[in-house]
Amino acid sequence: MNATVELNGRDVLLLKGRVTVSNVMAVRKTGDSIIDKMVSKGVIDLSELESANAITLSLLLAWLRAGMRKNNSLDIR
Repeated sequence: MNATVELNGRDVLLLKGRVTVSNVMAVRKTGDSIIDKMVSKGVIDLSELESANAITLSLLLAWLRAGMRKNNSLDIR
């Protein structure tokens, strides 16, 4: 399954599937857009992520930086 990212509830970014080299930039762009809409505190939910690797870690770090630029606190669960 390809990776997808969606807003789940008000401030929960839900990452599903498998992040790969071929889809990471599209997933990041969508996630950045969701983070931009979060009010002040959000959650990155990995409960439906199929696998994790260095690409996934890089994506999560990019999203944490995006949250910091907006002064948003992001928790990973």
